[in-house]
Amino acid sequence: MVTSQPVNLLVPVSGTPLSLSASPAQLAFRSIGDQLTISILGAMSGGTLAYLSQDPQINWVSDTPAVATVNSNGMVTAVGAGSANITASLGGLSVTVSVTVPAPPPTPCTYQLSSGSANVGGVGGPSQLTVTTNLPTCSWAAVSWVPWVSVTSATTSLGSGSVSISVSPNSTGAARSGNVQIAGQGFTVNQAIAQPASLSVTKRHTGPFAPGQQGVTYSIVVSNAAGAGSTIGTVTVTEMPPNGLTGINMSGTGWSCNGNTCSRGDSIPPGMSYAAIGVTANVASNAQTPLVNSVSISGGYSAGSTVSDPATVTTGSACDVANTGTVGAADVQRMINEVLGSAAPTNDLNQDGVVNIVDVQVVIAAALGWNCLGG
Repeated sequence: MVTSQPVNLLVPVSGTPLSLSASPAQLAFRSIGDQLTISILGAMSGGTLAYLSQDPQINWVSDTPAVATVNSNGMVTAVGAGSANITASLGGLSVTVSVTVPAPPPTPCTYQLSSGSANVGGVGGPSQLTVTTNLPTCSWAAVSWVPWVSVTSATTSLGSGSVSISVSPNSTGAARSGNVQIAGQGFTVNQAIAQPASLSVTKRHTGPFAPGQQGVTYSIVVSNAAGAGSTIGTVTVTEMPPNGLTGINMSGTGWSCNGNTCSRGDSIPPGMSYAAIGVTANVASNAQTPLVNSVSISGGYSAGSTVSDPATVTTGSACDVANTGTVGAADVQRMINEVLGSAAPTNDLNQDGVVNIVDVQVVIAAALGWNCLGG
């Protein structure tokens, strides 16, 4: 606060003041609360000049007390921003001093983040922090130039608020850090390495096939091993049909399929499987047994995998699983081996989804002269 007092050189007052003047003639305050004093000079009838500020008969008046006030000694106090006039009157004479008081400078905005950083796991996900401001009119923005960090809440705001970000999974093989600008301050996102997924694929077909058979079916299931990481990115399944298998058509819930390829981008956690992919195909009239159809998986932040599913192509009865031309002991033995696991379980004769003792019984019945189910 600035305060000034006049230095009055007292001259003996003789005569009557003929006019009044003020020093200074104008007051320009620097800030509210400052004080400045006006000195009154009188031109006396005796031809002299006299300082009259201490004359108790001077009447001091402010026309705008909300801007400036004045006391009986001519001390003016800046009260509020604006303009005012201070008038000193004595014996019918008066003098007026104009006063200006500037508006106070605006209060600067301050910003405080609830945290300066966030540690996010390799699978990514959301994170949130708060911004605290000292005034409700303080504006701020949240901006990310980091390709794997996005601002999911409003990018601009007034006053205190919150910021939500989303972090993508980290499949780069190395930990990483990125800096997001929030309310003019750096917010660091640290992300660990994601644990790789461990995908496997199983494939099964229904029944033995016959030459020229239309619409044979396969089922493909992609699973993620327990204890592995969740999948990241696109998982692709590709059918690799052999000669003798044509007209591949694939479909499955959640899968996007085109020709002999299906893909999807959603993540599955460890110990879970995607919905099965159904495959239909046509067997060529000259197809040879076994008809080995393979499928591969790739992507998903997992090592790739390929499996094969051999199917028997019978030349006669479906129960001729040994492909000898007749149904007999060799076919019964073949089915027993499939049930016991010593041969690939390729002949689901009754099409119940599993090779078991029922299929053995079907072959035994056919060997005894009964019609082969499916034959």
